[in-house]
Amino acid sequence: MDTPKDAAKGIFAAMLEGRSRVVALVTLAAASAWWIWAGTRLGCDVNGERLYALADDQLISLRYAKNLAEGHGLVWNAGQEPVEGISNLLWTLWMAVGHAIGIPASHAALWVVFSSTACLGVSAVFAAKVVGRLRPGRPWLVVGGLAAAAFYWPTARWSVHGFEVAALAACITPAAYFTLERDPEKLRLGWIGALGVIALFLRLDAAVLFGALGLHLLWRAGAPVERRRVWLWVALPCALFLVASTAWRLSYYGEWVPNTFVLKGTGVDLGTRISQGFDATWQTLQSHLAVLVMPFALAFAGPSEQRPQRRSLVWILAAQWLFVMWIGGDTWEEPNFANRQFATVMPLAMCLVVVGFAEGWELLAQHASRRLATATTITVAFIAFWLTSGRAFDKWADFDHCESMLWPKIRTAIALRDHAPPDTTVAVVWAGAVPYFSGLPSIDLLGKSDRTIARTVPHHGYAGHNKWDYRHSIGELRPHLVIDLYSATHEDMKRIASYGYRYMPDGMWYRNDFHLPGVEPKLEPQTAQFEAAPPPGTPPPSEEASP
Repeated sequence: MDTPKDAAKGIFAAMLEGRSRVVALVTLAAASAWWIWAGTRLGCDVNGERLYALADDQLISLRYAKNLAEGHGLVWNAGQEPVEGISNLLWTLWMAVGHAIGIPASHAALWVVFSSTACLGVSAVFAAKVVGRLRPGRPWLVVGGLAAAAFYWPTARWSVHGFEVAALAACITPAAYFTLERDPEKLRLGWIGALGVIALFLRLDAAVLFGALGLHLLWRAGAPVERRRVWLWVALPCALFLVASTAWRLSYYGEWVPNTFVLKGTGVDLGTRISQGFDATWQTLQSHLAVLVMPFALAFAGPSEQRPQRRSLVWILAAQWLFVMWIGGDTWEEPNFANRQFATVMPLAMCLVVVGFAEGWELLAQHASRRLATATTITVAFIAFWLTSGRAFDKWADFDHCESMLWPKIRTAIALRDHAPPDTTVAVVWAGAVPYFSGLPSIDLLGKSDRTIARTVPHHGYAGHNKWDYRHSIGELRPHLVIDLYSATHEDMKRIASYGYRYMPDGMWYRNDFHLPGVEPKLEPQTAQFEAAPPPGTPPPSEEASP
């Protein structure tokens, strides 16, 4: 079996030769600068202090990481019972490394941005190599594959906002590349198994991608000895990791799966979930990926002996597509954009798209001039880039991120950090920004870090944002401050007032026996608008109106 050094040489040999080598290196350097620039744009000044932030969900992971680095354990609230309110274990541990080496909370997001940049680079390089294996002997096509993967904005955006999308892509893209090896004797099953373990360590649901890849390897294996090698080098390491991680989870958290899995995976019937997932995938295909359907299909117009390799990638893409439908889509579905699950495998999809453009160019060149074929291909490729990446990036780049919904929460967090007693408990919907930057004990109203909420009956909305119970989180747990509420009705407000809270002009609820000079507005409470509140324990008018 090749050593890591030999394998590294193999990764770059076909791509970086002659002028194509220079262009590929320049392309990778430009993409890396672009990713870093995008990540550093997420910094803002608060009271003269420069702070960098990630998406709110990833600030939850940073909260866990910070507590771990400070010796409190892998917990959301220091000193409280551990609850696994994260789904990205290895990514969170890597965040803890950043805190452990002394990076302050104000700049810890940059540690994640630079890490994501490295992972995006690995994914793009292996995507280029995949193109080289799908269409051998075309160095400039390989460069095109590098550029297509590197400058696909949805994957980059999710990554620079702190999600583990790039890290997962840096696992599945190399694994797919190794899978494309036709010679069973050269098939690096050990590498595939190692990447599978890393991916599972990142997220347990990576089992879908590597399970599909393993099944494909077993299906195409000819002799029994080849199938045994797949079981030994791919299936067994992944299975052993799942057993070991589950044993650790049971001993540390007392749960078989992360609390986030319980939160998102229970309470919604299968038919509703699949219907939501189908709607999400159809919206993505219709509004974002439709322009890529033709070049994707053309990838299978080439020589018949090359089609099995290309079908290998379709196997992986189809597995992820079905998984998205199974889970009911993502929490953040956007028109003209790919969600996190799709963005993870889009570098592989872009490999087929690039090969499809090459096949289309050859078909045109056979029936028209090469100049016309080239002009047409470049024009269509530019339109595809604009529709899948350019317009979304343009909108993102024009937006002032310091005016986003996240930063008022961060400003509140800094005010609380500077003025609130350290035992002040806050209840939050945005469970990352205020807990992480304030450092205060917190109550998660949407239940990622609350076992009780995770097991309640869901309300409306996508998984992860469809469970709450204000009677439990506010009426029973009694936070000093309620920073924000989710989908609260007038009846909810009346009930919260009945629990002994006053509603202030800053939009927060203060417990009646709690005062916070320096933060609390010097104005009269506005609780009177919720007069005639029912006494505590009165049943709500409807389950939907009063969680």
